[in-house]
Amino acid sequence: MIFDEYLLETRRAAAAATDTASDPSDTPAASDVRQAADALETTETGRAHATTPIAPAVDSGSAGYSGPAEQATPETPPVLSPPSPNLAPDRTPNAAPDPSPGPMPAPATSSAPSPSPAPAPNPVPEGIALPPAPPRAGPDADVGPRRVFGDSGYEVRGPFLSFYEHFGPTLCGAPISGELLMDGIRTQLFERLALQEHAPGRVRPRDLGSDWLRMARALHGENGTSGPRADLAVVDLIDTLPSKQGGYPRRPLADIRYVAIHHTGAPAEVTPHDIAREHVEAHGWPGIGYHFVVGIDGTVWQTQDLSAVSHHVRQFNPVAVGIALSGDFAHASPSPVQLSRTAMLIARVLDDLGLPPEVVRGHGELVQTPCPGPRFYADWKRRLLSEVAIAGRPTARR
Repeated sequence: MIFDEYLLETRRAAAAATDTASDPSDTPAASDVRQAADALETTETGRAHATTPIAPAVDSGSAGYSGPAEQATPETPPVLSPPSPNLAPDRTPNAAPDPSPGPMPAPATSSAPSPSPAPAPNPVPEGIALPPAPPRAGPDADVGPRRVFGDSGYEVRGPFLSFYEHFGPTLCGAPISGELLMDGIRTQLFERLALQEHAPGRVRPRDLGSDWLRMARALHGENGTSGPRADLAVVDLIDTLPSKQGGYPRRPLADIRYVAIHHTGAPAEVTPHDIAREHVEAHGWPGIGYHFVVGIDGTVWQTQDLSAVSHHVRQFNPVAVGIALSGDFAHASPSPVQLSRTAMLIARVLDDLGLPPEVVRGHGELVQTPCPGPRFYADWKRRLLSEVAIAGRPTARR
């Protein structure tokens, strides 16, 4: 601070001397003052250079520095270990962590929707007239465990609650009704079954399979005369035909993609037993190759379970059901009743498997063979599929 004040006073004296002389250069005092001030300024500047290092300019992409290169203090490069082969490509080996905490990251958000709570069980529709069960009689009528389910508000008690607690919600589901009367029997409905109190204090599941079958027949057929669930009699010969021990390998029904139509190529009098014997003894097959055989009089025989991977369309065996019509149709067509019953059978199979009618193929459409005869493609395939549509339109598999 003292030096700065002295320098300032020296400059003021020099300026005053200049103002009083017409030629500053001829004034000895002014000249002496200027020389002293310049010498002092030079000395201070040198001291600053000696005490303050010159930092190199930051290279922002241009070539060179803003100051002399020799004045820059070289920075020793860090020594890095060779990359580890176990690191991911976007990871840097030996990278030092950033010690600064930085801003607090925002909470991670997921694009997946948050799980919604399980829906409450559907109650019995109001349109279904199911009378409530009368109050229980006797001194112990209102005694015993009971439980009200919060999701539905229905109460389960007595033998119904005992059954539920023993078998659990996986088997029963939640209650969807109170105690009702069905066919005069005290009943309570759950999501997955219906329980009947067939004797005092004893319950058992209601025969819902039989109930469902009756409703399905009523829905799919008008008075049993049409629809894939119409009264089509199917004679089960699976366990009575010649076969080898072990039989054919099995498949999930979901694997089935085709329904293959065959003719037996033999006289109409040849029975499924005759065909099975031929396939087993002459060909060495595990059993008859067809899943169904339809006689000339319209009789339908089931000869293999749908899960059997039987021999009838070579490489398509694992994904096809085989239906054979009795007779040789190289130069003829099936009788009207045989064609009609075959259409009803196909409609039922398609409905069971959830397949569209487009999957119905002649044997010769899948592999090279004249079966089921040239007239199939020119004539009776069209009539067959028309009757399949009349028998009942199946729903396509989702």
